Amino acid sequence: MLNQAGESLSAREIVARALDAGLIRTRGKTPAQTMKAKLSTDILTRREASAFMRTGPARFGLRRWRQGGTREFAAPRFQRALLDERVLAVARNELALFVPGPGFWSEPLSGGTTLAAVAKPVQRRQAEQRWDLVQLVSGFVVHFRRSILTYKRSRRLPESRLHGSYSLFFGGHLNPGDIPALFDIFRPQADVGFTFLARELEEELIFPRSQMPAVYFKGLLYDDSQSISQQHLGIFYDVVLGGRDFLVGERGFLMDLRLETPKTILQRRDEFENWSQLLIDSGLLLPRR
Repeated sequence: MLNQAGESLSAREIVARALDAGLIRTRGKTPAQTMKAKLSTDILTRREASAFMRTGPARFGLRRWRQGGTREFAAPRFQRALLDERVLAVARNELALFVPGPGFWSEPLSGGTTLAAVAKPVQRRQAEQRWDLVQLVSGFVVHFRRSILTYKRSRRLPESRLHGSYSLFFGGHLNPGDIPALFDIFRPQADVGFTFLARELEEELIFPRSQMPAVYFKGLLYDDSQSISQQHLGIFYDVVLGGRDFLVGERGFLMDLRLETPKTILQRRDEFENWSQLLIDSGLLLPRR
């Protein structure tokens, strides 16, 4: 389709032209997003061997066009935008209401108080500079059968200290719109809702909406061994897939995705970043239901 067009196209334009030409059929609700994810994954994993390249923000072309002078577009880092977003945080003196200390806690304290009741929105840039605040971060451990999805963090991700290390969870900072999902966080079988899950993972993993994963609250994680970890509280969930039908999102910049058994993960524990190591040491890698 790109060859016929002779010019760069967006994923939406590629899908529209392919449908008009009868080259593809789709029953999905977001075919453009699927196309974008597939092209992005091909470029990310195959690099120079990929037949495709980005020619601009959300636009794609053929790599051979570089011979004619078309320049390949490199997506800019998005660290500044991240620092401007509003995230949820709790006061440090309230942290003891939920975790008794450092470690992974599958049965966290509550004392009748919910995180939703005490979490407040704050600009992430300000929160990073305030020791009296602890930011809330979601973490999703993705399971398929008795294996766990792991990945290597590339240099295009924020937090340079983690570059080159492996991780066994996905997710990120929680935003003010996530507060309703926190109210039932301590129920043993808390289904946090597919909308919440999709928003948190859409930059890293894309699941077909026809195959909604089962989501369970796993526990809370706090680590005071590193300065940046001291400013974050991890809220962890198990995501149990019914199949292997998922795509790598465009902006996750994830490398070397693997489905690994807990035994294999334990054998290479030291290759993982500190939060993943705490999860490994907890002995609770298999889904908590």
